[in-house]
Amino acid sequence: MFNQFIHEISIAFKLQLMEAKWHKTCRNKYTEMKIERQENIKRKIESGSEENSGKITRQSIGCSTLTMTHDCFFCGESSGELHKVATFGIDSNVRKYSLEVQDTVLLAKLSAGDMISQEAMYHKRCYSNLFNKARPQKKAMGRKIISFMASFLLNLWHI
Repeated sequence: MFNQFIHEISIAFKLQLMEAKWHKTCRNKYTEMKIERQENIKRKIESGSEENSGKITRQSIGCSTLTMTHDCFFCGESSGELHKVATFGIDSNVRKYSLEVQDTVLLAKLSAGDMISQEAMYHKRCYSNLFNKARPQKKAMGRKIISFMASFLLNLWHI
């Protein structure tokens, strides 16, 4: 016992002498309270009294309150290859084009939050269909602008 005490003091002395430094998180791993907790957990597991701890969690009873369905965000079908939304670029593009085509169903789904946090999945076909719907509207708007500019210039030259 005395030898262990001397050994611990010599380690502490060496650490001070060498001006040892450590991360706070690393130090916290070895505090007395953490070590005691780990020992208590080991004892409970060994004695089999973990279930008698009084704390009931979803994990301990093996169920989940949230059932995730992997359906396409656009068409609602689960068949075919689905891709997970992983960037905010996809989310912002879908928002922009769903506003352009006035797709109220998509806008309602998007009002629940961003597509990443909703863990949205989509078919590439459905994703491109949204852009294809918006494309004719862009072309029509471009044509309107060109015709307006042309008529404006013609009126300007006639004066």
